[in-house]
Amino acid sequence: MSMVQYLPAAGAALLCSAALLSGCAAPRVVRENRPVEYVVFVSAGQPWQNSGIAVRQGEVLHCLAEGTWRDDFGEYGPGGDPDRMQDNFGVNAPANSLLLRLSGQTNRVYAAGEQANIQVERSGHVFLRGNAALSPGARGRLKVTLMPAPDADGDGLSDYEEIFLWHTNPRRRDSNGAGFGDAALVSDLRNRLGGGVLQPAPR
Repeated sequence: MSMVQYLPAAGAALLCSAALLSGCAAPRVVRENRPVEYVVFVSAGQPWQNSGIAVRQGEVLHCLAEGTWRDDFGEYGPGGDPDRMQDNFGVNAPANSLLLRLSGQTNRVYAAGEQANIQVERSGHVFLRGNAALSPGARGRLKVTLMPAPDADGDGLSDYEEIFLWHTNPRRRDSNGAGFGDAALVSDLRNRLGGGVLQPAPR
């Protein structure tokens, strides 16, 4: 695979101006810096909890959770109880699994579980909670790492993971021109290999 060349922001701005004058679509700036990591804690048995983390439309939000919470019926990790699915808040997900929503999309809830990559459709703040309407004796908390990251080509894969994890072109939705977008290729790899979400930096 050929090396991808990235424009510094100043060069991209010049190209952007030229493209607008010529009527062409302006290239989007690729940000190859590692995303900033935010760590928050989500308590069991609580309503939606505001993480205080803002995300912008067009970004990809990498979300990883660890730890356990429990109630009178058992103990659960971020993935909840896969044997008990519950329809709460407009999403069907394992009972007591980690859920996420954005304040800009109040009618859309994501099943985050242990790990998720979420394409941010509207800017807002990240809210988190467990998938349980009533949870007698709920206790414990999860540690959640949130990493919002730019996505220059809008394919649902952040620039950083395209460059350093998947080795695809962050400026093209279909890096190799084979007719299958990068997102479909990566989804297939994740299904076959498991994981594949950007991990927090070692401490």
